[in-house]
Amino acid sequence: MLTPIFTPEMKRRAVLGRLAALAGLAVVSYVGFRWLRLNTSPNFEELSQHKKLIAALADVIIPKTDSPEASESGVEEFIIRMIIECSDTKTQNNFIDGLKEVEDYCGQKFNTSFIGCSPDQKNQVITVLSDREKSKNVIVAKAQRKLLGNTFFATLKEYTVIGYFTSKAGATESLRYSLVPSKYIACQPYATGEKAWATF
Repeated sequence: MLTPIFTPEMKRRAVLGRLAALAGLAVVSYVGFRWLRLNTSPNFEELSQHKKLIAALADVIIPKTDSPEASESGVEEFIIRMIIECSDTKTQNNFIDGLKEVEDYCGQKFNTSFIGCSPDQKNQVITVLSDREKSKNVIVAKAQRKLLGNTFFATLKEYTVIGYFTSKAGATESLRYSLVPSKYIACQPYATGEKAWATF
C-alpha cells in the first residue's frame, strides 16, 4: 500500500500556516493603512465644529465643584490651539478621529450626541476611554505612540489639565495663588483637603 504524500496532519499544518500568514498580512496592512491615514494633512475645521464637544468632554474630566469646571476657563480654546500648533500630524488626526468616535459611540449606545447625554452617560463614555488606555501593555502602548502618535484620550486629558491649571480660574480658584509669594519653604506640610499651591 502506498503512503500518501500529504497526510491529514500535514494538510492541517499547511492550512494553519496559511491562516497565520493571512492574519499577519492583515495586521501589517491595517497598520500601514492607519499610518498613511494618520500622516495626511488634518482638517482643522473639524476642531472648530466640535468646540462644544471638546468643552463638554473637558468638563467631565474637571467638573464643577467649589471651583469652576474646565470650560469656564475656556480650556477648549487652549486644547484646539495646542492640537493645531503643538502636536504632530499623527496626534492631530488621532484627536479629530477620536471626537468622531465619541459621537458615533454615543449615537449607537445612547441614541444622542455626547452633549445630549446625561451626566452618568458622559461618565460612562469617559470610563470606557480611560479603561481602553489602562488595558494596554506598557511596551505595546509605547510602540503605538511611536508609530501611530498619542491617543485621543491621552491628549485630551493632558491638554485639559495643563490648560485649566495654567488659566486664571484654575490657578486662583482651584489652586492657592499668591501674586507675591512669601519666603521659600522647601517642604511645606499639607492638611487634608487643603488646596495645592499654584505659586511658591
